[in-house]
Amino acid sequence: MAPSHRSSALALPFGATLEAVVDAYSGSGDVTLSLPADLDHHSLTDSQRIAAVRIVQSALANVAQHSGARITSVSVRSTDEGLECQISDDGNGFDVDLDNEDRLGLSGMRSRVEMLGGAFHITSIPGGPTTVAFRLPTPRNL
Repeated sequence: MAPSHRSSALALPFGATLEAVVDAYSGSGDVTLSLPADLDHHSLTDSQRIAAVRIVQSALANVAQHSGARITSVSVRSTDEGLECQISDDGNGFDVDLDNEDRLGLSGMRSRVEMLGGAFHITSIPGGPTTVAFRLPTPRNL
């Protein structure tokens, strides 16, 4: 049987998984993580949890590879409407309006969120900063 990509994102409680993702960050700057105390009690589907973990991983990989950031923050909030996540860095930034083949990672993040009924937004300018933000609705709000 082929290994499951689901298992690694679901092996630990959601908050612990996000902490492990941030701890594994390989960039040169510092990353801070802000999680609500009740995150593991927030109603999310397995698909939403996997998507959130993968998007945070992808966003941090982009920071490490492209931004030159000294400080990056990952902030997660749970509300009645859903899960909100924001990854911000003080790096080089980029022009989000340019259609560029190197942005496949960003379009993949957007697709993951939109397939789950969520919203995805990127703000950046050349010279920085950059913010990747997404919201995944609670299952009852789908």
